[in-house]
Order: sequence, then C-alpha cells, then structure tokens
Amino acid sequence: MKKNYQTKAPAAMIVPDLVAIAMTDLAEELREGLLALAVGTGLQVMGVLLEEALPGFQWVTQVKELSGKAGDRRDETRSRS
Repeated sequence: MKKNYQTKAPAAMIVPDLVAIAMTDLAEELREGLLALAVGTGLQVMGVLLEEALPGFQWVTQVKELSGKAGDRRDETRSRS
C-alpha cells in the first residue's frame, strides 16, 4: 500500500434526486435525535449532581413543586390589583 492513500479525494457518489432528498431528511432527523439524547443525558447528570449536593433533593418532583408555587404567587398578586 502506498503512503498517499489517505490524501486521495473519495469518489463522488451519484444518486437520484429522490434518494438525495431522503438522505437529507434522514440526516436532519438523526441530528434532532442526537440533540434530544444529549439534552436528556445532561439533565440526568444534573439531577444526579443535585441529589449528591443536596441530600434528599428529588429533581423532578421538587422542580415541579417550585414552579407550581411560583405560579400560585403570581396569581395572588394579579388578583389583588
């Protein structure tokens, strides 16, 4: 094998337009899926870190409770005026 095998440009693949469109759509869906996977993983890691830093903290339930309480306070303030 020659030493310049990696420097050669790859041969262009010619595909019909319909296939190219389908491949583009698939690539977009894969990007969205990878983004969702990365976000989900990040949230799980953040939950574990919070549980270690704050013993007894339950990520999902306490965040929902906090957001619910904030909404209640807003409603009280609005009804007073």
